[in-house]
Amino acid sequence: MHTHLRPFLAIVALAIACSAPPESSAPTRPSTLSTNSSAPTASASSVPTASRGQYTAKQLFELQIAPSAIAGDTSQIYVAEVALGARQANTLSKVVVVSRNGGAPALVPGSDTPAGVSINGLAIFANALYLSEASNGSTRDNGVYRLVSGTATPVAGGPGAPAGLNQGNGDGGPALSAALQGPAGIAFSKAGDLYIAEAGDSRVRVVRGQTITTYAGGNGCAGDINAAPTGTATTATFCVVGLIAVDSEGAVYAAQAARGKWIARIDPSGAVSTISNSFAVNGLAVDVNGDLLAADVDGHRVVRFPRADPGQPIVVTTDVGTIVALAVGPEGSIYVAHWLTPTPTAPVTYWVTRLVPSP
Repeated sequence: MHTHLRPFLAIVALAIACSAPPESSAPTRPSTLSTNSSAPTASASSVPTASRGQYTAKQLFELQIAPSAIAGDTSQIYVAEVALGARQANTLSKVVVVSRNGGAPALVPGSDTPAGVSINGLAIFANALYLSEASNGSTRDNGVYRLVSGTATPVAGGPGAPAGLNQGNGDGGPALSAALQGPAGIAFSKAGDLYIAEAGDSRVRVVRGQTITTYAGGNGCAGDINAAPTGTATTATFCVVGLIAVDSEGAVYAAQAARGKWIARIDPSGAVSTISNSFAVNGLAVDVNGDLLAADVDGHRVVRFPRADPGQPIVVTTDVGTIVALAVGPEGSIYVAHWLTPTPTAPVTYWVTRLVPSP
């Protein structure tokens, strides 16, 4: 294991700092209500083809705690919030949910984390919400969980992991017995394989069935820690990889979160190529057409990389403010969590906006 990187919550703090306004008032938690944490998702055969053209932006709701991840199903939007404390032990996280048409966000039962644990990734698969959790504390506080009906069940790492890192990372063994260092973005393949961007150990892990292995990286961070990975999945350096997406053909896309300006593609053969190296990224998602979407942190825009010609990116939308997280709904809508530059005396607020494809 490569432990020379700074603790992962510090990495989360950096990513949020890169995405946060320069001044803010003390955040307050929104009111919370119980709600069902799962909703049906569309099957692959029923997913429509979304427009690659114009979108209509609809601001849905406001948050006063920094969002860290977002996911959407056929009827609801889920947003992970991380309230970073002055000390690591004061950090608190939870997930809120709202109708895709907007409304008041409500707490997802069972999503509250222990003190000092941050939620850094969300995904929906087979009618269940999955979340990745990371901590600077015990290895057992790092894991990926499946949340259904208020109960969070570990699927990788978590309480079954070794207490320390001297026993290895668990590759080739049960996912529940593996040590994870700072799991961040998570994504599922069409076949149901779970991919984890393990930022704290600079590798991409995959869980197939109940077995976990390293899919890419794991070679530490030599030289420029923001350099784009080159070579193959087994030889490339994926330093502080924090964002992940998978397309229907099994290609995996990875990037750092609000750091280096690279997006890498790992094809099913293991070959690694660079999709983009022109802007810092704060969100990756594959849309229903199979095109890759990326959030440009400084450009305040969403960029599409068409599957047929990724070398010809297209700007989907601009002027949405600084994007903190990005997701795609099964019907083709794009969801962004973002903030707009406040006035000096105004409290900082975050918004979730839905970009609805034109007919």
